[in-house]
Amino acid sequence: MIQDARKDWRNLCREAVAERDPAKLIAIVDELNRELDEEQKKKAAVFLQKVDQKTA
Repeated sequence: MIQDARKDWRNLCREAVAERDPAKLIAIVDELNRELDEEQKKKAAVFLQKVDQKTA
């Protein structure tokens, strides 16, 4: 699943680099930001879970 997420944001980056239409570029960057925020939340949750397990 993490591999899929990495593919998604990397593909979005490639699309952003190639896009010439400013409106489409903004849409791609917005989607990229959402994907990266979601990935960060997942990683933070895993980290906090590990910390909780060590302190319990």
